[in-house]
Amino acid sequence: MTDFKVTRQEFLAGLGSLALGGLALGDPLAAFGVEAGGPGSTDLAKLPLRLQRTECLKNPIFQTRSLALDSQDRLLLAGDGGVALLGPGGVPLKTFAEGSPATSAAVDEEGLVYVGRRTRIEVFDPNGKPVASWGREGKGDGELRYVTDITVVGHVAYVADAGNRRVTRFAVDGDYISDLRGFNLPSAYFDCVLDPEGNLLVANTAEHRIETYGSDGEKQGEWGKYGFAPDGFCGCCNPTHIAVFPDGKVATSEKGVPRIKVHDSKGTLLAYLSPEDLGLRASQKDLDPVSESPEGPLPCHDGWPGMPMAVDSMGRLVVSLPDRGEICYFELAS
Repeated sequence: MTDFKVTRQEFLAGLGSLALGGLALGDPLAAFGVEAGGPGSTDLAKLPLRLQRTECLKNPIFQTRSLALDSQDRLLLAGDGGVALLGPGGVPLKTFAEGSPATSAAVDEEGLVYVGRRTRIEVFDPNGKPVASWGREGKGDGELRYVTDITVVGHVAYVADAGNRRVTRFAVDGDYISDLRGFNLPSAYFDCVLDPEGNLLVANTAEHRIETYGSDGEKQGEWGKYGFAPDGFCGCCNPTHIAVFPDGKVATSEKGVPRIKVHDSKGTLLAYLSPEDLGLRASQKDLDPVSESPEGPLPCHDGWPGMPMAVDSMGRLVVSLPDRGEICYFELAS
């Protein structure tokens, strides 16, 4: 396959041709003038694992931008309607944090729920009652401009801030600790997650890679590359969301050409789901113009919330599928 990059405008134009032409995205490469199956293509039949869809639930939250699981594997969905808590079988238990859109959600070991708004973090008890709020808008240390993800471990909260293009480490009471900087983010998709060793994995989207940082903030490694082939990340800024399995495998999802993959801890592709496998296709409403700001096109969303994901205690990958309005469970099989 030819190694090349397209601009954001060219990429959206390609997707627009798919949407307006009504083409399914099972083979999205043709829209960009690329032939599948050429040199360097991945032989999907030789991948060692596959993702099997086992269950799908109705998603009550519009524009779900974050998905988390508590210690009982209950689902927490954050989006335009606040945060919804779902029990077994997708039974709605409660909705809280209503008001302005919730951009992210995380649960700590005590069951406290941390909900991201654009420029602050709100904390709720296990019953959905507010107990704390912290954060302020700005560019200085400990200030926030566009929160996209939260990861909590022990007494530390890692907050992915796409507006400031950094991951900020806070104490869970909101005290500023430190930052990870230097990320290249053209749009407001920015995810982070802890692996089983306690390292932080961060999606550096415009560089099309996953980066790993130790608890001391030092970079441990990186993997990923640009490309339309299954083992690459295409578009302006992918992967948008990441999740980690108990054994260290890493799941990724992408926007634009919606795909889900599972990699080993070094980035080798193990399993792959195409847009056709997911039942997704481009639609014009997903191609809304980028909202400009005085400092460029960030923060923005392209009208599509992405496919947030998490791994439950049984090792199943849980994914929000936009447009379908579903939360689906996938099991890894050989």
